Order: sequence, then structure tokens, then C-alpha cells
Amino acid sequence: MYTGAQMNKQQYDQYNMQIPRKQKVPLFYKMVFPSLAVFLIIFMLFNLLSKPRTFSSQENRNLAQMPELSLESLADGSYFSALSAYQSDQFIGRDYWIRLRNSTQKFFGFKENDGIYFGSDGYLLKQGEPLDETKLNATLKAVDDFSNANPDMRITFLLVPGAQTVLSDKLPSGISAEDAFPDRSKAIELTQSVLGNGNNPYFTYVNVENFLKQAENTDRLYYKTDHHWTTYGAYTAFTNVKTAMAIDEPTPSFEVLPVSESFQGTLASQSGSFEEEDTIVVFRPIASDIMPEVDYYVLYPDEKIKLSSCYRMEKLAEKDQYTLFFGGNYGRLEIHTTNLNDRKLLIFKDSYANCFIPFLIPYFQEIEIIDPRYYYEDLDLLIRNEQITDVLFLYSENTFFEDVTLKDVLAG
Repeated sequence: MYTGAQMNKQQYDQYNMQIPRKQKVPLFYKMVFPSLAVFLIIFMLFNLLSKPRTFSSQENRNLAQMPELSLESLADGSYFSALSAYQSDQFIGRDYWIRLRNSTQKFFGFKENDGIYFGSDGYLLKQGEPLDETKLNATLKAVDDFSNANPDMRITFLLVPGAQTVLSDKLPSGISAEDAFPDRSKAIELTQSVLGNGNNPYFTYVNVENFLKQAENTDRLYYKTDHHWTTYGAYTAFTNVKTAMAIDEPTPSFEVLPVSESFQGTLASQSGSFEEEDTIVVFRPIASDIMPEVDYYVLYPDEKIKLSSCYRMEKLAEKDQYTLFFGGNYGRLEIHTTNLNDRKLLIFKDSYANCFIPFLIPYFQEIEIIDPRYYYEDLDLLIRNEQITDVLFLYSENTFFEDVTLKDVLAG
């Protein structure tokens, strides 16, 4: 240690350099925290002041609204759950952040988002839901009981597999059809075992999976952005199912009319992937000597209107363009035709049937359409009053394996 008297200038400077000096913090670093705080405050204010949205056209669903505060909701915790859902749904710029998240996941090689696989050729494919055997057994028993209780009716049962089964080659690498829908084989085996041993000689279980997989152009059978099959898929099934339904008349020629080239369906909304757009087509029958034109009208009992077409063209201006077919799902619809052959068909269905039904119109005098999810009337009374002769169950596998409403409707 040097003293001031002993230390020359050189030694003093060397010693002085060894003493830590307080570094000057750059202005950029000083501004980071205040800027972040200001940004968050502004962001929170925009969230608080922005008007809550009721519907997301991108996600095609209703958005959560501010819950009402009550002692009961505070006590059971439902208020905070609803508040969390509200904050998540009403987050400012939500649509943008969803798209950004999806793009980021794809960039880093993610194979799926929210149960939707990013398949090849732009296909989005839905992951199957876990099987609830108790629920499915109850539904199958109700269908079997209905069939046995109506031995004089011709009943056709048709389950439509999803794209993850028929187009399994579109799944991401390393994902098989069994991975995408692990319980499907068990559910199919259970369905066939219950419905294959009924007492109705006119009951037919149709395996449409084979027809679809053997189609000439399987890429046209399902939409890329939606969980439904296309009109081509429905037509492929119809040409192979009509014999089971005892439809002996020839299949007419059709003019295929594209009505939209901008369809982005539920899978795009759920996954946040909007790179692809689908084309929706309708098949217009061409009248001929062997298959003359059949006129018809559609009755909407709930809306109390009659329309001369099953196509609601105004729906193409909405987000869910698949509702072009009959305007969407209703508890009950009626179709009345000029084919007075006394054949009256009752259809139990989900939305997969909507683009299939137009192919059936020329062959029946009357078609009663029931979506059990929205139907609350007396089924037995309907069957007696309308003198039903034929029945068709037409469901997607995903819906049928999960459905709980069909059992209740069939049980009356």
C-alpha cells in the first residue's frame, strides 16, 4: 500500500485504475421497463374500453361474455371460471394472435393444434374423441330396439368415416389412422356386434368406408378446411347405398355447379390455419326420358316457410358456407315431392346428411328429416301421422359415437 508521499504519478494512476468505477447505463436500457409498463397499461385500457364481441367469424363460435357477479357464483367458483373465459375470448387482437400462434407452430414443425392435424396438401384433419362405451351402448340399444319394434320398415344404417380414416395418407408423418382416432376400431366393432343381430329382416348396415376408399378421386371426398365430406363424397356414397335402400330407378345425370370457391370451414376456425380455401359444388339433376324431373318444396315448420329449393344461397355470404344445404340444422324439416309413389322416408341425421339428402329427393313422395339434437316432439305420433315406410340413419362417426340425444328421441 502506497502513501500519498511515497506514490509518484505513474503509481497513482495505476492504483486509481484498479478502483471500480460506476458505469453509465445506456439510455436504451433505462427506457425498456418504463416503455413496457406504458405499453401494458395502454393494452389493458384498450381491453377495458373496447366493445365486447358476441361472435367470432374466424372461429365460427359465440364468444364468452362478462359474467354476472353473485354470492352463489363466487362461492362455487363459477364466476372466476367465466371471467377467465371472458378475458380470453375478448382479448384485443385475438384473431391476429391466433393466426400468429398457428404460423409459429407450423414454422417449428408442430403436427397439430387444438386437436387438428396439419396434414399434407393443405388438409386439416380432426383428431377423434375418446370413446365412452356406456354412452355408445345406450345409443346402439335404442337403435336396435327401434328397428325391432318396426319390422315392416326398411331401415338403412349409414355411418360416415372422417377424413382422418379415408385420407389417412394425408396425416402428418408418423401419425397413423389409429393414432388419429385410437378408439375407432373398438367403436365400429361394438356397433356392428349390436346392430348386426336384430330381428328386422329389412335392416341394412352399410359399410360406406370401403366405397369411399375405393373412389376414383379420393381427394375430392372431403373438404380441406372443414370436417364434413363434400358433395362428391355424398354422391359417391349415394350411388353405392341406393340399392340397400331399395331404390331401383336409375341415377340421373348431373350438372356440377361450383357455388363458392372461398369456403373456410370449422377446422380452419378451430386450428387458426387459413392458408387454404375450399370449393363448394351442388349437383343439379338433368331431366331425361328415363329419369324425368321431380318438383319439390321444403317446409320449415319452425320458421313456417316453404322454399322451392334445398339450397339457401344467401348463406354463402356468411362464415359457415356449408349451411348452404338447407340453411343448417333444424329439429325437423319436411320435403314434399311430385313423385306420388307412397314411399315416405324418415331420416335421423347430423349435418353430414345435409348434402346427401338432395340425391334422395326424386325417389320419395315425402321425406321427414329429424336432427335429434334439436327435436323435442313425439316421434311415434310423427311416424303414424306421416305413414313412414322407410328409415335412414345417416351420421358421421364422430357425432354418432358421442351422441346422447338420438337415444332420447328414439325412446320417446
